This record gives sequence, structure tokens and C-alpha cells, in this order.
Amino acid sequence: MEETDEDILKESKDLAEAYVLNHEDYMRYNVTEPVFLVSEKLDCSNCWSFTYEFDLISAKYPDVIDTATITVTVQNLEVVETVYSQGMKD
Repeated sequence: MEETDEDILKESKDLAEAYVLNHEDYMRYNVTEPVFLVSEKLDCSNCWSFTYEFDLISAKYPDVIDTATITVTVQNLEVVETVYSQGMKD
């Protein structure tokens, strides 16, 4: 049985979430569960980006809570690019 676009999208999102959950900073400093923010279909076959956000303890100032954002790009059920940013929580 051939996979549908919906199946591939779900599997791609699962891969992106697994990447976030296994990210070194998340595993070491997390305070909150990752929150899924948005997905975007990209201009290539079976390509999506998924953006997640979570709070974590600042590595530099342990009494400060930062917010991290990770965008994971998945193509053909493989993580091909990630963008990570971290800054002080608003």
C-alpha cells in the first residue's frame, strides 16, 4: 500500500519531534515540554519544516529561564536541516 501525503506528513512531523526531544540542550536543560508551533510545506517533494518551542534553564545563568526555538526540515523522511535559537524568556 502506497503512503499518502498525509502519512508522510505525519511521519515527518514525528521525526522532527523526535529530533527536538533528543536535542542535547532539551535533554539537559528543559523546563517545559516542546510546543509545536507551525508546519510549512516547502518547494520540494516530501519536504516540510516544523517549528517547536520550549523553555529551558540558561546554560550561562542557571537561575534564568530561556526560550528555545527549533525549526526542523524533513525531506523524504530524513532530517536535512535544523535551525536553533535561544534567548531570554519574555
